Amino acid sequence: HTLADSPKEARLLDKNTGERIVMITGNSWTSSHLLGLDRYLHSGSGFGGVACVPTNDLLLVHEITGPDFMESSVEMTTLAMHLFNDGPQSISPHLYWWNEGEVQRIVEADGDGTTKPTWDQSFSRMLARMEQTA
Repeated sequence: HTLADSPKEARLLDKNTGERIVMITGNSWTSSHLLGLDRYLHSGSGFGGVACVPTNDLLLVHEITGPDFMESSVEMTTLAMHLFNDGPQSISPHLYWWNEGEVQRIVEADGDGTTKPTWDQSFSRMLARMEQTA
């Protein structure tokens, strides 16, 4: 019941490219909102969203609406690694893909700043579908 019971604050961070990143904070259960990202995705693009949960009281969400999400994903991963290493209450420096209620790690980030892709064929298919519609 943490999704329903957790007070939260959602702030919209607009980028000059027109992209939107939602920063969700509130309390120590904020990270549980990763499982319910559909409430923060609005376009209905069908591509889902990328998110990071560096600490238990912070969730960053970027809705995937087109190829521009790649730049934001790199920035989110860099920020997640920094916040994860600084703590307190660190959870994960990784980047996740939320799509239709499922969460998948797509970028693995190490404490030394290195990253590597870890996505499977479903994420690759989404990228191909997005490229065809662009």
